[in-house]
Amino acid sequence: MKITKYKLNTDEEQHFDIPGGAVILDIQLQYADDIVMWVLQDDEAPVVKRTFIIIEEDVDMSPNMILTYVGSVQTHLVKNTHHFFEVTG
Repeated sequence: MKITKYKLNTDEEQHFDIPGGAVILDIQLQYADDIVMWVLQDDEAPVVKRTFIIIEEDVDMSPNMILTYVGSVQTHLVKNTHHFFEVTG
């Protein structure tokens, strides 16, 4: 097991190949405005594709998506709050 860092961007949808069973530990800013997600993972586990979406404030969410909240980050330069969810169904 190890902790791995994934850099996120502010695109609406992002896909990552992450070992199965991995646990998302946190999302925070690093180095001013880099948004990163730390994941506890076993690199020996089979890789699965995981999808994450970002939802801005006051934006309607699709009622057809099953989402799991991951975290929120406030950026300093853009002065915006980004809410990250994993698409789980």
